Amino acid sequence: MSSLIETVKLQRDKLLYTISIKYNHILLDDLKKLCPFNEEEWLRHNEDIVIDNQEQVLERPVIIKTN
Repeated sequence: MSSLIETVKLQRDKLLYTISIKYNHILLDDLKKLCPFNEEEWLRHNEDIVIDNQEQVLERPVIIKTN
C-alpha cells in the first residue's frame, strides 16, 4: 500500500502544481496548506483498494505546463 500512497501524493502534487501555474496568483505552498494530505485518513477510506501491478507506480510527477 505504501507505493500506492506515494503515487497518490505525487499525483496530488502534480495537480496542485498545475493549479498554481494556471492561476499564478495562488502559490503552491498555499494550496498545500489548504488541502493537506492525511495519510492515515486516506488509508482508512481506501483500505479496500487493490493494485494489480505495483510496478506501474510513478517515481516522480509528470508536469505539463498549461496555457
